[in-house]
Amino acid sequence: MALHPRKERDLFLEALRFASRLPIPARDPGRPRPALNAAARYFPLTGLLLGLIAAAIYELGLFLFPPSLSLLLAMVAAIWLGRGLPEYGFARTSEALARGRDRDQIVAVMQEPWLGINGALALGLLLAVKFLALEGLDAGGLVAPALIVSHTWSRALAISYLAEMHYLPGRHAPFEDATPAPTRMSSYGHRFALLTALPVAVLLPWMQVLAVVVALLLLRAWFAYLMRKRLGGYTGVSLGAAQQVAEVVIYLVILALTVT
Repeated sequence: MALHPRKERDLFLEALRFASRLPIPARDPGRPRPALNAAARYFPLTGLLLGLIAAAIYELGLFLFPPSLSLLLAMVAAIWLGRGLPEYGFARTSEALARGRDRDQIVAVMQEPWLGINGALALGLLLAVKFLALEGLDAGGLVAPALIVSHTWSRALAISYLAEMHYLPGRHAPFEDATPAPTRMSSYGHRFALLTALPVAVLLPWMQVLAVVVALLLLRAWFAYLMRKRLGGYTGVSLGAAQQVAEVVIYLVILALTVT
């Protein structure tokens, strides 16, 4: 399939508008708004950009602050620049799976206008694991590479479900009404996203890359099974949950191999 530079640029900018707070030039009023489903193939590149910014903040922070504070600032920057969408998705999905006994109850919990204690605790614990894992990577000098790889590959994993799983229309969490998620992806878009995500593998030793890939494949299969069994498909918030779990898994795998 031939690539049209201007069209691809518009799709990339649309992906950035959806998935980040980065200052993006206004849309050309003479051109139609790019389709978010097509723009989703650029989400791994969006993650790469956010990972680079987080890594830069961490490295620069080391000149002024202790490593722990630099890590925290990098995490805060990544969450804020990413609009908190994946974190919201993880919290909302955790709340729904914890309280819902069947598909209808899970969907009902997802649609509630508030977040309960289960989701809040799950998100807090997830962020704590992220911080401690990154703190462990600081001794090996792997924080910056881990941030870049995790933000890129976790988004590649999340959008991979668009190409094969069933989207559940009309079953949105309140936040999705104002920020609708992409709902499908072509096989070409899936291949494109994977190819753009692969180059960051050069940042890690090959054994860590292999271990991370295996862990992500297992996670992808397990999460797909969970969503099909408990929900019957996926929603926008469940994609955010997949991204967050994948990000943590990447940190933990790299840390485990570094320690051993």
